[in-house]
Amino acid sequence: NKMSLKLTSETKAKKPVSFEIKESIAVLSANETETMEFNVVSWNKRPEKYDIRSWYVDENGEKQAKKGVTLTDDEIIALYEALKKRAES
Repeated sequence: NKMSLKLTSETKAKKPVSFEIKESIAVLSANETETMEFNVVSWNKRPEKYDIRSWYVDENGEKQAKKGVTLTDDEIIALYEALKKRAES
């Protein structure tokens, strides 16, 4: 699933944070107000990274980021290896 969104969110300090979802890999969970997603995201026009995060749609219909974790290629490989090892034990 390739999806490209160019939206702006704001941090608590009200500094604009831009993001572009380059690839939607999976929706890990969902309820009436938000989703937990595993995506590939470019933050502030920087190189793409893996991202596990909660998202919600605001009153204007725009997707907004909540708390989450962003992982580099090396970190996602380390996470995969750790999960694989745990599943095998």
